[in-house]
Amino acid sequence: FRLRPEIARMNWTFMREGDDFEAGMKKLLLALHCDFDYVQRHAELCRKALEFKKKGSKDLLLRGQALKNAKAFLEEGQTKHPVPIAEQIEFIELSKALRRRDKTCRRASFFVITILALAVASSIPTIILLVTNNNCQ
Repeated sequence: FRLRPEIARMNWTFMREGDDFEAGMKKLLLALHCDFDYVQRHAELCRKALEFKKKGSKDLLLRGQALKNAKAFLEEGQTKHPVPIAEQIEFIELSKALRRRDKTCRRASFFVITILALAVASSIPTIILLVTNNNCQ
């Protein structure tokens, strides 16, 4: 397993004799001010995105609160380090697309069921009238 370059670059801060001390201090300060919760969410979302990419199962896409959290992660990631990677963004976008599709299917199902219920309800008086007329003869 190899780390992505943008993540691996964060793992080492060299401040040896002969290294650029100012650059090392900047990296050290960045590490000290690191939002570890964000980095943990980044790693977890990266793992899920790569698992989805490998397996391709729609069951691995995000739903519900996990999708809401991922959307918030993308917004937050615009100002954090490391920034969201392409696989994470694609994974979240596919999850959002699946949610939209599911929502559209639910609406269509509700519409069809409503039309059927109205059709049945509107035919009840006609059926009662037919049954009443047959009983009278």
